Amino acid sequence: MKGKMFKILGISCGVLLLTGCGNSGKVLTCTAEEGESGKIEIQMGFNADGTELQNIRTVMEGDASDSIDEISSLSSDEICDEINLPFATCKANITGSKVHLEGTVAARDIDEVFSEVDDSITYNSIKEAAEADGFTCN
Repeated sequence: MKGKMFKILGISCGVLLLTGCGNSGKVLTCTAEEGESGKIEIQMGFNADGTELQNIRTVMEGDASDSIDEISSLSSDEICDEINLPFATCKANITGSKVHLEGTVAARDIDEVFSEVDDSITYNSIKEAAEADGFTCN
């Protein structure tokens, strides 16, 4: 009896792993290079059918060697304020001449992230808007 129980438990765990452990949402990841000195990645989570945007996470990395003297004296909050995105949360740090910034944006502010977003705010409309703004999405 004990052996059958472990076998059933093992099969159940395998099914959960294959199906994503109950995570039935879609994720859209869009990246863009900013010249030779920077990169931005925006990851957006949607519900299972892609009709509702649930969260937006942003990671930006850039070379600040031209303005490192100005930026190095700023706090994390001040650096985040300098970026033209409506962050709900944001954390920035400087390592050498590289600036690394991670933040979240409220789903309601998606039109401030991508310029061509239509009112539907679906997986497909966000993907089209991001690509129109020069991002590569997958």
